[in-house]
Amino acid sequence: MAALNLPVTELLPNLEVHVFDDSGGSIFSTLEHGELARQEQFARTVDRFFTVRAAENTDLEAMAAGFGTASGVRVSIHRP
Repeated sequence: MAALNLPVTELLPNLEVHVFDDSGGSIFSTLEHGELARQEQFARTVDRFFTVRAAENTDLEAMAAGFGTASGVRVSIHRP
């Protein structure tokens, strides 16, 4: 998120970010990492480095709203 906070010396982007929040990590199951995760010797390592689980009390909407409308960044949160 911090990388989207641009300094005032930069031109404003026209950027739309979509966050698909399924409680973390399932996108990797469809990639090469997912195949490794199914192998017992790699499962813990893949989970550690490729599964991102936000704390249950993380307010993604508040984080998105923090950019404000003048930033040029629009963030939408989608949940299954």
